[in-house]
Amino acid sequence: MKSTLSAENWLITCLALFFCLLSVSPVVASIAGIVTDEQGSPLQGVWITTSGAVSVQSDSQGSFEQIVASGTHTVTASLPGYVSQAHSDVTVSEGQTQVDFSMPLGLTVSPRLALVDQDSDFSIRGAGFSTSTRAWLSFDLINKALVLDSVDTPGASYSLAIAGNIAYVADYLSGLQVVDISNPSAAKIIGAADTPGEAQAVSVEGSFAYVADGNSGLQVIDISDPAAPHAVIGIPVKESESDFAMALDVAIADGFAYVAANSGGLQIIDVRDPLNPQDLGSVPLPGEAHGVAIAGGYAYIADFHEGLQVVDVRDTFS
Repeated sequence: MKSTLSAENWLITCLALFFCLLSVSPVVASIAGIVTDEQGSPLQGVWITTSGAVSVQSDSQGSFEQIVASGTHTVTASLPGYVSQAHSDVTVSEGQTQVDFSMPLGLTVSPRLALVDQDSDFSIRGAGFSTSTRAWLSFDLINKALVLDSVDTPGASYSLAIAGNIAYVADYLSGLQVVDISNPSAAKIIGAADTPGEAQAVSVEGSFAYVADGNSGLQVIDISDPAAPHAVIGIPVKESESDFAMALDVAIADGFAYVAANSGGLQIIDVRDPLNPQDLGSVPLPGEAHGVAIAGGYAYIADFHEGLQVVDVRDTFS
């Protein structure tokens, strides 16, 4: 009888421990909301960051949803040109928790530099100033570098690649902008190609530019005539068979495109035939791949909170 009671007690203890563990396991929930400017218009492309969760961006309606664990979080929203916003002590339990953001414009003065003895028109944009606000320029006696020229692109310049006398600019919602820099002091836009997503980065090889286009994956642009570039094909990047990832950066080496695909890790695409790219698969990474460079058969990935990841891609070339 004694041994029978001991076995029963052991079973009861195990069951109690099992249910105790279930009770302390984090519940998966979500944070959702809408991001607008101060006039109530939706803002697209706002980065929403929450501790312990994969960062997401707002869509064209300003909406976002982020999967998080239950608990208390700080949620931040950031977008170039706007003042970053944060909600602290956001308590998340089961289901969906609503967190909205209203983002004021940041105060900007442009241009930030001017040449002595030359007339310049300045503009002040943003919030928190009046018609009496003034801007002052001071002499820079330390920095010997000279800004020769600037080109105002229609979007937000995220990245660029240079081939010969041409600069190819990934201009976010304005796609690929082509800038003639044969005269660096008189650079000018000579062409553009719209992309379906948000042009984040660009790499050039031969007569093609490869654009990491956010939610629209990798876009291949024919630049044989820089004044008339045009998109020829796009290929999505995936986190899984059913879920798409974001293309945030791209590097080209020996006919292969290596795409930093955020939560989708490192995506490898065969572009030896640019008109018929082939998805070769992906390398999962512990973080969120934001940048990539190739050297000596290795891919070096900026993996956000997980630092630098090194991937052996020498088999790709075989």
